Amino acid sequence: MIIAIIIANFLVGISIGVSGIAGFLLPMFYVGVLMLPVADSMTLSFAAFAISGLIGTLSYHKTGDIDFKFIMKLMIGSIIGSLIGVWANGMVDVRTAKIVLYIMVLCSSISLLFSRKGGDENSKLFKLRNNNIFVVLVGTLIAAISSFSGAGGPILSVPLLSLLGFSIRQAVGMSLFNSIFIAIPAFIGYYTKASLSNILLLMLLCAISHGIGTLGGARISSKINQRILKLGIAYFSIIVSIYMLWTVF
Repeated sequence: MIIAIIIANFLVGISIGVSGIAGFLLPMFYVGVLMLPVADSMTLSFAAFAISGLIGTLSYHKTGDIDFKFIMKLMIGSIIGSLIGVWANGMVDVRTAKIVLYIMVLCSSISLLFSRKGGDENSKLFKLRNNNIFVVLVGTLIAAISSFSGAGGPILSVPLLSLLGFSIRQAVGMSLFNSIFIAIPAFIGYYTKASLSNILLLMLLCAISHGIGTLGGARISSKINQRILKLGIAYFSIIVSIYMLWTVF
């Protein structure tokens, strides 16, 4: 089991470093393959997301791909939404939340395929990024769904930020930064419910392997053509969301 966890975290870390997306695979792997309790699976997943968020932020900040002025507003909503998601995990039907998540991913990914390079400055979507209330509310919604379902955050925020006019690398970098503020409150909430006796050891192994994978992925990302990266993220998200909707129904 330990070897499987190390490999899974490393591979998912690479994908997150490149595209910001794939975090949702970890809780699915823990629960569906290893049959771990939900609370423990979420604890391990969000501990890893906090690490990948931190490493990804440092990597993308070095290349100037993070607009901190904008992302700080999204962060406020994310902290609130993350706490709501953890609370709702024991109150709301998980199947309903997953359906909402995958439909949102599907719609935003399809829209990503048709968005213009860098966004249209005259579009209503582009102008909404300057609306503080809108940004905070979006951050709250993304974080609530992500912390509830274990999605991590970027699978929703990367397509959305691209639609709001940010380049794909900016969208990935800022989504990784924002994921820290989804992951930490969610981790604390789920950790209090965890039951595995060796949870601390598993967390350490997850952090190391996931961190190495994320760092490698972030370095690879800078060498990938932005249009190819954008299309890759869009198509990957569409395929995954359709598949997950099919499994839910």
